[in-house]
Amino acid sequence: MAGSGAITIDWGDGKESNMDDVYYKAFSDEYIGLYFSHYYSSTSAHQITIAGDIVSLDCPSNKLTTLDVSCNLLTSLYCGDNQLTTLDVSSNTELRILGCYDNQLTTLELSRNPALIVFSCSGNQLETLDISGNTALDLFNCSHNQLTTLDVSHNTSLRYFSLIINNNPGSSDCERSIAEEKGWRVYGSGL
Repeated sequence: MAGSGAITIDWGDGKESNMDDVYYKAFSDEYIGLYFSHYYSSTSAHQITIAGDIVSLDCPSNKLTTLDVSCNLLTSLYCGDNQLTTLDVSSNTELRILGCYDNQLTTLELSRNPALIVFSCSGNQLETLDISGNTALDLFNCSHNQLTTLDVSHNTSLRYFSLIINNNPGSSDCERSIAEEKGWRVYGSGL
């Protein structure tokens, strides 16, 4: 987690953390992250509340069932490998990186995230996905979902695109030549 100003966390078990409890770790000259960790004495569910100007949040593999990021200034969010059924990033209009892979998402609205450059939503249960307004998108992975259609014609900046269509609705009658005409390599059985 990275940010500026005062950042506090209410861990939902009577304990709180603030910037005095964290350590700084430099990944490069340009990025310094604030890292919080907390261990629970019980396995019961807890509601964690984070307050402050957070621009980057990494919380993968935590068995999260809900995540409210509506009060943050996020440009980067990694919340993959959790148990999220919903994710609302509509207030994060400066979001550039979103990794929400391996959750249980059935819908995802991205129309208010025009700055999105890197997006991975693989391993969810998405049936539809509209990325037509995400024209800055450079890397996109939506493999292992339930998509029946996907329009990437507006995503002219797209350079890296992964969609494994095996066992997805429509995979047997997919028109592979459309992707091949763009110079994309297409893999998959039954095509």
